[in-house]
Amino acid sequence: MNDEMKNNDIYLSLKEKLEKLELEELRFKVKYLPCIEDTLKNPIEKWLQKEANTVLYFNKYENDITIIVKVIDDVLDDFEVIKDNYDYVNSLRRGILLYSKS
Repeated sequence: MNDEMKNNDIYLSLKEKLEKLELEELRFKVKYLPCIEDTLKNPIEKWLQKEANTVLYFNKYENDITIIVKVIDDVLDDFEVIKDNYDYVNSLRRGILLYSKS
């Protein structure tokens, strides 16, 4: 599979997930799309969930926003924008900690 086809598959996968969101939730999440690349390049944490061959990249932003980018088999699968929900963020911190900025 060439890079263009792979990028198109990633786009279609994200598009399908975004279409399932309510309008207000979609507006909130879409404004953080530019944070995906930054989170992948400069995460504060990186967790491997080996059983699912998944890596989660965590990054924090202003106003208690946490971005989590989910990569499965080296392909971007999804991203979450979490506001003020420390318990949920902590529940995703499982598996093998590959990297921590602190």
